[in-house]
Amino acid sequence: MKSIALLSGGLDSCVALAIAQRLGLNPSASVTILYGQRHDREIRSAEAIAAHYGLRHILIDLPIGNYIKHASALLNPQEALPKDRGMEEMSSAIPRSYVPGRNTMMLAIAQSIAEAFDADCIIVGFNHLDYSGYPDCRPEFVDVWNKLARVATKRGVEGNPIQVWTPIIDMSKVDIITKGYELKAPLHLTWSCYQGREKACGKCDSCIIRLDAFKKLKLDDPIKYR
Repeated sequence: MKSIALLSGGLDSCVALAIAQRLGLNPSASVTILYGQRHDREIRSAEAIAAHYGLRHILIDLPIGNYIKHASALLNPQEALPKDRGMEEMSSAIPRSYVPGRNTMMLAIAQSIAEAFDADCIIVGFNHLDYSGYPDCRPEFVDVWNKLARVATKRGVEGNPIQVWTPIIDMSKVDIITKGYELKAPLHLTWSCYQGREKACGKCDSCIIRLDAFKKLKLDDPIKYR
């Protein structure tokens, strides 16, 4: 089976890729999208992870953030990101770090590349149990996308649709990290922080979720924090 991987540079997409490698899905390329995110530091991580696995790395520059900056704190460096929040507060509402249509846009681009490369599936690190509350990380979204691929692509109407494959969608962050260590995934190369700095802040929602999982496992996070 041939595949490509949608790679953000974060923990989830890295472990999803590691699982795919172990199962022999043989990704021929990884795709990363620069959409105007303030934490573009993650692009370097995506490049490093792709190099670790010997994958061609395709970087798509799609600066939609220039036009919808007002809609998300993840796009607007002048807007304060939520910080120092507990898990219950994080899960209470869709946060300001939500980027309208981000995962829909990313999957559309990945779908185009996958079909052009004659890939059978797209490896994606969506996870709906990490408290972030993003609607486009849920199994329902993936199910609808796979239905769309059956009617909106050449391969789909010919009876051989490209599937979005989400191996960690129902895993806790603790389980994701555990699986990453089991598969010797390069977790030290990953980046989760929403701040675009050289060291992770340790205070944004993404950092807190990550650090909480490492703490539960009694492990030191291999990346640097301020």
